[in-house]
Amino acid sequence: MSVALQLAAAEEIATELRLAAASEDAAEGEAIYRATLESLLASTGWTPRAAEEMAREEQRAHVRQMRWAREHGRGEPVRCFDAEEYDEGDDAFDALFDGGSGYGWDSPSGGGAFF
Repeated sequence: MSVALQLAAAEEIATELRLAAASEDAAEGEAIYRATLESLLASTGWTPRAAEEMAREEQRAHVRQMRWAREHGRGEPVRCFDAEEYDEGDDAFDALFDGGSGYGWDSPSGGGAFF
């Protein structure tokens, strides 16, 4: 058998082994997920159907809250902290990494205002 054929056969075997390992990892991950979910459901006394219904009800409540907020002029989206918006020279952002509070209330020693 030529070297090229041996390499091709070795690559094919390696690919099959990788696929087998990946499917075993996926199967093992799925088994761990199911066992964890079943344990959680057992500890709470919920059935899968009850857990799904609770999740749906939470979603419905959130939709109702958002509609009410929009109708009453309170539907502005909440802005989350985005580190990319701050440049290196921003004092409040730098204080987070200097051990300060990040709000500009730091004492001259660099500690927080309440410490």
